[in-house]
Amino acid sequence: AQIACEQAPTLRQLSLPMHYRPFTLAMLLATASLSAAEPAPLVLNDLEYLEMPGLNVMLAHDTYPEGHQGGVGIILNGRRLATNGDLRLDRTPGQWAPTPVVGKREVDRATGEIRVHCAFPDESRDRKGFNPIEYPDLKFGYTVRVVPAGGSAFRILVDLDAPLPDAWIGKVGFNFELFPGLLFGKSFATENRSGVFPLQPNGPGVLDAAGEYCQDALATGRTLTLAGESDELRTTIRNDGPGELELVDARSQQSNGWFVVRS
Repeated sequence: AQIACEQAPTLRQLSLPMHYRPFTLAMLLATASLSAAEPAPLVLNDLEYLEMPGLNVMLAHDTYPEGHQGGVGIILNGRRLATNGDLRLDRTPGQWAPTPVVGKREVDRATGEIRVHCAFPDESRDRKGFNPIEYPDLKFGYTVRVVPAGGSAFRILVDLDAPLPDAWIGKVGFNFELFPGLLFGKSFATENRSGVFPLQPNGPGVLDAAGEYCQDALATGRTLTLAGESDELRTTIRNDGPGELELVDARSQQSNGWFVVRS
């Protein structure tokens, strides 16, 4: 996937290939700048995350996915815009949905790369404990990497240890959770649809094969722009690989759900 954040007039990028086939997610974040001068580029700091004025990009700095913490996280102008950037087995996972085992974070000081190896299932939580989580019969490992790409650009890459079983292709996806409180009343737009982030989850939706309610996506497309009217929150996500991005209001199915961008 490729993500780019722009703090006007600069640009940051990110890309994420996975499943042994071309796959790119591009996310551009545009914010108001305090000066017209070009800010310093994203660099790896001593605390093992990428930083530049107005932007911090973290990987596995806090692992509590049930509380919307973990994976790749983006803090923009001091506010957490996106979090839990990681592979998930569902488009709108709930509080007690399967999550991976997260390994030790590693960094490469020469390139600025941050990486962590993850794996499904988490044997310590599979049908164990006070809130046992039922994991499916699926075992796979992968590495998430975040790499600065010059200026305000950075890339997220997901490398699978081995190809996914055919039955799980299209079910395993990369989710990015967006904090609803920053986006209520703000716009979203793709090449196919535009709208406003709702205060409450609305339909339409359908029953899936298991008989569970599944809300239609707010929008789908190759390019998704969030809060285009806001200099501080303007974000564009572009999928440069096969398939489309999907913007989902996970609150329709989960009481603790956020907005989710999935690829």
